[in-house]
Amino acid sequence: MRHISLLLLLLLTLCLSACKGGKAPSDKPILTVSIEPLRWVVSSIAGDDYDVQTLMPQGASPETYEPTPRQMIDLSQSEILFCVGTMPFEQTRLRQMAESAPELQLVELREGITTIAEDGHRHGGETESIDPHLWMSTKNLSIMAQQVARVLSAHNPAHRADYEKRLSVMEQRLNTLDSELRAQLLKARSRSFLIYHPALGYMAREYGLIQLAVEHDGKDPSAASLQQLINTCKHDSVSVAFISKEHNGQAARRIAGEVGAHVVEINPLAYDVTKQMRQIAQSLTQ
Repeated sequence: MRHISLLLLLLLTLCLSACKGGKAPSDKPILTVSIEPLRWVVSSIAGDDYDVQTLMPQGASPETYEPTPRQMIDLSQSEILFCVGTMPFEQTRLRQMAESAPELQLVELREGITTIAEDGHRHGGETESIDPHLWMSTKNLSIMAQQVARVLSAHNPAHRADYEKRLSVMEQRLNTLDSELRAQLLKARSRSFLIYHPALGYMAREYGLIQLAVEHDGKDPSAASLQQLINTCKHDSVSVAFISKEHNGQAARRIAGEVGAHVVEINPLAYDVTKQMRQIAQSLTQ
């Protein structure tokens, strides 16, 4: 009896440890995305048909992140890998992985999106200088969702109607959000805003805003450039300075102090990017 009690206690301990350690592996087919915002897009279309996993963890920087060997191995279990196609690790490691694993379908969701060229926004190894933050736009999110629906419909034709229905719901949500943001940003105290890392170019383009970035080519500005940026912020009556979660943004904080701007922390790499857009719009109109 004592041995049975000890065995039951051991089993209970193991079960509790498993619960603390994380959820049990899913038996659903796996889809992988490169960053969290894409998990929101893909999950919204895929529904419960798939287990959607993310490569880059929260808090990591897409400029310096490298998938671990374990992740690269686990990636071989995925049926489709969705990425933006503009991040450094997407253009190098993920493409190498796709080439070495021909059974893995790699889908770059930048297709169909008009990118923004930025001379001062070049990431290591890029041959083209563009703003890689395509997902920070309701219009671009809709284009990405349409592509996800097409890919999943071709991959799993039996559920095409489900994907098309979810796409319709998602597009309605994005259209509603777009209308809300346009109405709210008409009340913005200034059309210009300061930001440490230039992550809001597509949102700025969509709503007629001016993004004044502190960081260029991954570096803080020189003393002369810093003073010029301070003068521009004063001239444009900038009242908000955005700092992304993965950056300390000391130079932006200094400028904000000089011009009397309010510092707001944002997370363009959050799962629910629509929530981030609402926060950004609210910050610009307070």
